[in-house]
Amino acid sequence: MRLLHPIPFLLALGFLTRLGPSLLAERRDMSDSCFWYPAVGALLGALLCAVACAAFHGTGSPWAAAWIYVLLSAWLTRALHFDGLADVADALGSGKTGEAFHAVLKDSRIGAFGCLALVLAVSGQLVAATACIEKGACPALFF
Repeated sequence: MRLLHPIPFLLALGFLTRLGPSLLAERRDMSDSCFWYPAVGALLGALLCAVACAAFHGTGSPWAAAWIYVLLSAWLTRALHFDGLADVADALGSGKTGEAFHAVLKDSRIGAFGCLALVLAVSGQLVAATACIEKGACPALFF
């Protein structure tokens, strides 16, 4: 079976994170790698959870541990979700429709709505992670 071959997993790992090699692939191979996205997410979640728990036990500060968690999450994923969030926020905030909406969506520059969305998302993650760590619910960070 093609999906059990290690290459699709490595493609998923390299595409979604810094943990795997960046590999050139055919469209079909990238499509096959989608099967492994949940496994890559679980691996990333487990790693981030372990680091956050270790950081808390090492520093004694839930805020420091949460900051490390958020920072490492963004770094390991090359901020893939943050980039998409900023693009969508700018496009929605523009009030444009159709092709004009898609033009804003594809624009690599960040606008006020994208910036605001990033500030709210990062601060929200920081507050939520801190609350989990303070309550001893570090495993919740896995999700």
